[in-house]
Amino acid sequence: MSLATAIENVPADAGGAPAAGAANAGTDGGVAIAPASGGTSADNGAPASGKPEGMPDAFWNAENNAFNLDRLTELNGVAEKYAKLSDGAVDDPSKVDFKGLVAELKGDDGKPLVDLDGKPIELDAESPLLQSAAKVFAEFGLGKAAQASLVKAFVSAQMADATAQMEFAKTEMAKLGANAPARLTALQNFVKSEGGDVALTLFSRLSTAAEFEFLEKLMSKSTGPAPGANAGANGASEQTGAQVLFPKDAPRAAYGD
Repeated sequence: MSLATAIENVPADAGGAPAAGAANAGTDGGVAIAPASGGTSADNGAPASGKPEGMPDAFWNAENNAFNLDRLTELNGVAEKYAKLSDGAVDDPSKVDFKGLVAELKGDDGKPLVDLDGKPIELDAESPLLQSAAKVFAEFGLGKAAQASLVKAFVSAQMADATAQMEFAKTEMAKLGANAPARLTALQNFVKSEGGDVALTLFSRLSTAAEFEFLEKLMSKSTGPAPGANAGANGASEQTGAQVLFPKDAPRAAYGD
């Protein structure tokens, strides 16, 4: 008898190695597989899943049978950003404090934002545009930081537009020559004498040198050539060309004042 045959025939209770058949025999005649580390499934002996009920697959690492920490950390970061985004949110549009938001605005240099005249910026909270913005702030639960960011973008855009208009007016003013202020005053007086305040309103909307010169030609047919540099001697208040081609209150009007 070989050694292998002898070992196979040793009874299970004889103190030696159990017979192969005896070692694997189950009470129901099946085959029992040793439990794997971490527990087994009652059906097939595979590692039991510990994924909490309702946990999305994206946050569970099935291979390691553990939480997907990278995704959970990412989710936590999103939650923190949302908390910051909604901090100070209001549920009523009328509670949006535009005056307070503007007062806290800072430029790229860290200084408070001011208009083109160097004065504090003012917003008309009753304007349709800002009323619509307030509704959006409340509807989406935007906090003060988000509100301030959007208001700053709005104000910056308005200031950029006003600056561009001012530069355009200066360019047009240069086309009228060195005696432009006197010419403008003469035309202003003529327009007022012919049409009063209504005509002055139209005069204030002049935006190009060509428009001015057209009205000046009409004036010359009625009163003679433009008086030039001596035009301001009649006591009328003189204005610079930029103030006429681009009225002084226009930059502030852009902010709803």
